Amino acid sequence: MESSLKYCLLLLLIFNLVFGDGIPLRTSKKDVWEHNAVVACAAHLNKLRWEFEHEHRAYYSLICEYEPAFGSWATCIKDIIYDRNLNRNVFNKSLTSVQQLCSYVSLQVGNISLQQFHDSLDNATLNLHESYEEDELLKYPVRVPKKLRFEIGDSYHYYSKNLDLSNSFGLIILHYFLEIMLMVGFLKFLNYNTFKLSLLRIRFNNYIRGKFFIPTLFKTHAEHFTFNRYITGILPTRFESLLILGYLILHFILLTIKFEFDPFNIVFASKPIQIARYFGDRTGIIAFAHFPLIILFSTRTNLLEYLTSFNYSSFIMYHKWMGRIMVFDSILHGMSYTVYSILNKSFVSSNKLAFWRYGILALAIAVIMCIFSVGFFRRHYYETFLYTHIILAIIFFHLCWNHVKDIGWKEWIVVPIYIWLTERIIRLFRVVIFGFPMSTIRRVGDDILMVTVPKPKSDFKIESGQYFFVYFLDTLIFWQSHPFTVIDLGDEVRIGILVKDGLTKYLKNKVVNAGGRLDMRVALEGPYGHLPKLNDFDNILLLAGGSGIPGPLAHAIELGENNDEYSNKNIHLVMVVRNSSFLKVYGPQLARLKETNVEVSIYFTRDIHSSLIELDDLSNEPNRYQDDANTDNKNSLNDIISTTELMEMTLADLALTKNGRPDIRGIIENSILLDGSLGIVCCGPPKFVDQTRNISAELVALYNYRAVEYFEEYQCW
Repeated sequence: MESSLKYCLLLLLIFNLVFGDGIPLRTSKKDVWEHNAVVACAAHLNKLRWEFEHEHRAYYSLICEYEPAFGSWATCIKDIIYDRNLNRNVFNKSLTSVQQLCSYVSLQVGNISLQQFHDSLDNATLNLHESYEEDELLKYPVRVPKKLRFEIGDSYHYYSKNLDLSNSFGLIILHYFLEIMLMVGFLKFLNYNTFKLSLLRIRFNNYIRGKFFIPTLFKTHAEHFTFNRYITGILPTRFESLLILGYLILHFILLTIKFEFDPFNIVFASKPIQIARYFGDRTGIIAFAHFPLIILFSTRTNLLEYLTSFNYSSFIMYHKWMGRIMVFDSILHGMSYTVYSILNKSFVSSNKLAFWRYGILALAIAVIMCIFSVGFFRRHYYETFLYTHIILAIIFFHLCWNHVKDIGWKEWIVVPIYIWLTERIIRLFRVVIFGFPMSTIRRVGDDILMVTVPKPKSDFKIESGQYFFVYFLDTLIFWQSHPFTVIDLGDEVRIGILVKDGLTKYLKNKVVNAGGRLDMRVALEGPYGHLPKLNDFDNILLLAGGSGIPGPLAHAIELGENNDEYSNKNIHLVMVVRNSSFLKVYGPQLARLKETNVEVSIYFTRDIHSSLIELDDLSNEPNRYQDDANTDNKNSLNDIISTTELMEMTLADLALTKNGRPDIRGIIENSILLDGSLGIVCCGPPKFVDQTRNISAELVALYNYRAVEYFEEYQCW
């Protein structure tokens, strides 16, 4: 937790440094008259005919090196600034833009002092011609007519104003997410005191929560939806959908409002060219503005997760959607600039420019990242997807940097890089703190592995329901990490793994080949996960299934063993398992519930007697488990019968056991009807979690006068 707080403070410092005033990295405001006047006057005066032969081909050679033109430029700048009722200080500031434009000719030409600037203005004033012919060959300073000054000034004002608005609109998108997170964080830090619980008893509030905040969008969230073999993915919850919908609406509005076009087409030759350029700038800048949150939402050590208690899976959902819209904006940006260059008859020359080519390559990488982030690749080739995604992202940011390095908006690139690097350092620090201990992996059933890992020190704090990303340091899989909820045993932690494909299947084969037990070094990164404030509720219902047992079981032990504080609470732990094999992993922890007031119900979805012979006495200590291979070979029939009878007796003392699937709706409804508030915690297989979420939402809306809160500890992405 301490490292996380330091991470939060460091991120706040980075945001303050990069987006704060006076920092060179921050893109300066574009719509300022000390700049608009300079470029507007330069563009107009460059179109006039002057009696000047210059050796440079640079666009600004004429007005920078020919004194009558330079004096006319200074006069025009002063007139536009004074026309807008601005003061002499603004005129003095305009020298910076003059120096910048003249430095494109040469550094020596751009070396203009303020005194030289004022001297040129004074000399021009003495010899100024108030009128001139457009085709006249000029050899004296001239004054741009007032009407024309307003027209050329406004034309650059409209253009630069769109750049500033686009940057501000990007910040609005950031504020949309961050302010929602702050509001959620405020409600979280209220905890479940009298005021907070009173909010949970407001009928209208609960109806809205039950209909729009808690349920899934279309029946599934934890479970992947699949439309034929290749179209698959995870749908957001209804609350996540509303937040994303609000973001999409806001984004569409910000892309389409507040455009002001020059009716005289001074900067750009026609209105269609203006539209293409303005929209291209708008979409490009807003695409960049997505970068910080795209990266922040993808990180495991996320300060917003601590602030809001949103699951990591929720932030990954927002990460995906913001990434998709960023790519969409980038495509619009590329299309708009292509149209602009074609209308402006500069397509061929534009394709020769370095920044243009970097932009094309960056867009191609972004599209590739988006295509290979679809559910099919994430689900079936996750580790390949993950590391390819990171490599492509690094290339993408490098290309983006080169795309804009001479024009600004680099802060949108630097901030996410700082966030990513800082978060990686924190993660590495967490791994090093835990060390690289030697773990023991045992097979305790056909498809279950038990991993026991010694802790670096016994006071290493792990809260109930928290999880680690585990790296198994084997030659072929050391680069993979998977999240597992752990049980804290004091000097060690225990992990139950349900064998599927990929890494878990590889581990199972290694353990089987080793005779049922394997020692392997591991690295644990964590702990992660927010903690529901269950002690503030009068009644607690803990629903667990399969590999999701550790979290709810740990909550039950913590609540049940604090009898003095929680003795009046109604605590019900419901466990759903295929057979008894999985209970063997957590036998000692289940046995600890015998002396508590926790009501335990265990549902076996397969025959309860089919695997009891594989179990030891639940009261055994962790280090007394036997390997499956040894048990199968050494147990006599009498041993098996004795163990089975002892197991049945222990379970009978501890829990209500049933065959089949539980009536989740009935269990939740009965808990809601108890006196007092109710906290529901669920973790288990995806279908089980989705069913529990939707039933809870329905009953919260139905019994909207009851204080009920739903917590989900399942992670999916």
